[in-house]
Amino acid sequence: MTPLGKELRKARIDLEMLVCEVAKNANVTTPTVNNLETGRTEIRPNLARLVIEAHKAPPEMERHLYMSAAQTYGVLELVVPEDSQAQEAAAYVVQNFRKLTPEKYEQLKALLSSDAEPMADHVQEPALP
Repeated sequence: MTPLGKELRKARIDLEMLVCEVAKNANVTTPTVNNLETGRTEIRPNLARLVIEAHKAPPEMERHLYMSAAQTYGVLELVVPEDSQAQEAAAYVVQNFRKLTPEKYEQLKALLSSDAEPMADHVQEPALP
């Protein structure tokens, strides 16, 4: 069983959903969902996204499922709005992610978390001479 399969099953049970409900929401067969949960079928990233979204889980649980998907594949899919500033920022983060120190990683994580303070609160005014 993969980390994602294990977490998909746990989420489905926690959400009191049947395998057939997840399958219907993801537009796949019931055996497909069952095989994904048990690890009998390899989970492709695009199928993983469909099944994760089919759970209609609360944001924190959904985030946990995506992190399990990242553990399973060693990669994480990033969907960026068609806004050029958002795309530029996302590209910068992706290109430099491996260079982050643990301290910078925690700062970035805190900044991007749902309960983060507004960005302006993290910007320091330059010191006057």
